[in-house]
Amino acid sequence: MSLSSVPTSTLGPLSAFFASVTWAVGSATYSKLSRNNRPFDVNFTRAALALPCFLIAALVFNGGWNATVNAFESISSTKLGWLTLSVFASFALGDLFFLWSTLSLGVPGALAVASGYPVLMTLAGVLFEGEALTLASATGVALVVIGIVLIVLNDPKGTPPPGIEAKSHPLLKKKSVGIFCAVFTMFAWALNGYAVSRGGAGIDPFVGNAIRMSTSLIVISILSLSFTRTRATLLPKNILAANAPVILFESFIGSALYVYGLSRSSIVLGGTLSSLAPMLSVPIAVALKLERFSWVRSIAVVIVVAGLSLLFR
Repeated sequence: MSLSSVPTSTLGPLSAFFASVTWAVGSATYSKLSRNNRPFDVNFTRAALALPCFLIAALVFNGGWNATVNAFESISSTKLGWLTLSVFASFALGDLFFLWSTLSLGVPGALAVASGYPVLMTLAGVLFEGEALTLASATGVALVVIGIVLIVLNDPKGTPPPGIEAKSHPLLKKKSVGIFCAVFTMFAWALNGYAVSRGGAGIDPFVGNAIRMSTSLIVISILSLSFTRTRATLLPKNILAANAPVILFESFIGSALYVYGLSRSSIVLGGTLSSLAPMLSVPIAVALKLERFSWVRSIAVVIVVAGLSLLFR
């Protein structure tokens, strides 16, 4: 079966799901990198590596220079505004606050709080887009969120010691600050999903992401100078070389899937499917013998799957 034969109504949710696969891989790497590198530099590197890939992809899939320029020019100011807002809610601030929250809460604790964002996206879809919310879909979203929270709270890795970022900013070691950052992340990620669903609808995802990444480079640079009086730069060459495949996998492929999936699915379904990274990491880690089998985490995975089944009824 060719990709073109797959209904758009199926491709959207599938893309949102596989976007969560890339985040399952990327988020763990970014959290580790942020312990010895500034989160501003981590996110700057993500955008810097992804931008040329999106520009090349836009040229290839649009059939040349003129068609690509026309694709950029056809984007309305309203859609441009939504895409810019998504940058602030993700690369510029949302992901930054998530990385900060992991310094005191660890990845499990930070994700436990931030994973509530599908609920906020569901409310946005119902209140602002008039999407129908049946008892089955509401129960499905709730089960997915509960299952994900159970998974991350029972992470066997625990909370690693604070890294260089926390040492240079002692406030980041405080649990209260970590919780604030995680709650901010939850709202930011919900806003990002909603903004992408509005701004990405009907446009080339490669063009849309090229705009997002170029805007991210500018915004991250400004915020880095404003907050730390230090320019945002690429990660050191040795670190970049070791992590470039994972960064490209998440920032290029993952972002393309995310924009396509969120803009071509209902907000309730797309937002929930794109949040499954913690659940997906469990069977992968067990299969690779990176962690021991856990009944609690396995039951939580079953809860998530049960919730997803209700969403597809």
